[in-house]
Amino acid sequence: MSGSEVTASSCNDTATVIAVGVLAATLADICHETLGHGLGCFSAGGHIVLLTSTWFRCSKGSALADVGGPMGNLIAGFVAVALLGHPRASPTVRLLLLVSGALNLFWFTAQLTFESLSHREDDWYWALHTGGILRAIGALVGVGGYVLVGRLISTLNRKQQGPNAHIIRMAYAAAATSAVIAGLMFRPEPFRSALEGFLMIGIAPLGLLGIARQASDAGSDSVPRSPLWIFVSAVIFGLFLLIQARGLGSTAAPG
Repeated sequence: MSGSEVTASSCNDTATVIAVGVLAATLADICHETLGHGLGCFSAGGHIVLLTSTWFRCSKGSALADVGGPMGNLIAGFVAVALLGHPRASPTVRLLLLVSGALNLFWFTAQLTFESLSHREDDWYWALHTGGILRAIGALVGVGGYVLVGRLISTLNRKQQGPNAHIIRMAYAAAATSAVIAGLMFRPEPFRSALEGFLMIGIAPLGLLGIARQASDAGSDSVPRSPLWIFVSAVIFGLFLLIQARGLGSTAAPG
């Protein structure tokens, strides 16, 4: 670690950075599973059979319910990135917007790429199962989109002299850890659920490490201690663990 990184990291409050990372991951999960899949399921005339931090099942099989999850990430990611360029945002808000935008958009593009290449029957199955051409297009859009997301967020972050490399890495680690913890709360299959959470928030957004590598330490604002941010993150994550992560719906109970 360089001298500039040591100086920059010492000015940031670790608890607040971790709280922001956890909050960003929780909101990304809610946008995908709860709002995206949930609203898609209701729009198709179905009801929720299973809702956890990693899985969703609708009583009525529908492409709308399936694609609703990725669409939730896409919309949330675009909104976060659009707000990221606001010059009056505080350092803490900029960190939340950066991590939220990256988590949502990397999740969207990585999932599109993987399911286009693997034929996995998941969110994109009904949209891509009709032919190889659609799968090839999906893979190209996914890979190209992943690269563009990384470049766009990196450019915005350098332009705004936003969070430095140390802060981004710390928030990313906190986000991935929180996803694993949330997965372990699902009693019927805790370890499989934790693995899925790690893949969604730990592996899919690996592009965040590339953004951190290109971040500038010069002139970047530090994230100060904020009891309010820590409290809000703890309450939202705690409720998420107790309600959604444990499993909702008729098939959520063990056995």
